Amino acid sequence: MLLNTREVAEYLQLNEKKVYTLARTGKIPAVRLTGKWLFPKETLEIWLEEQARGSLQKEESPGERTKQTFGATVIAGSDDPLLHGLLQKLNDRPENGLYAFAELGSAGGIRALAAGQA
Repeated sequence: MLLNTREVAEYLQLNEKKVYTLARTGKIPAVRLTGKWLFPKETLEIWLEEQARGSLQKEESPGERTKQTFGATVIAGSDDPLLHGLLQKLNDRPENGLYAFAELGSAGGIRALAAGQA
């Protein structure tokens, strides 16, 4: 589905002139056909979501979040003796890496995750 400039302005809650400026400068996904700016709605929605994600990442100061580690093993589970035992066994062998455990409870775990501490 293609949107025109007026529809995009309404959708993004922007002034129509601002939409023209964004399209002209290439800051918003658009195509110009026969002198009219057209905006593929699906592409616009993807672009909008990417912009929102980007602004969230910019708000984090350096060091707030650890670097992403590829190939890492993540173990999660309820607070039970088997999980404690597994982590102790894994930590007995340094070549396995380092494993940590925190008894936060569900609400505490969710808060830690939201704060970028988990």
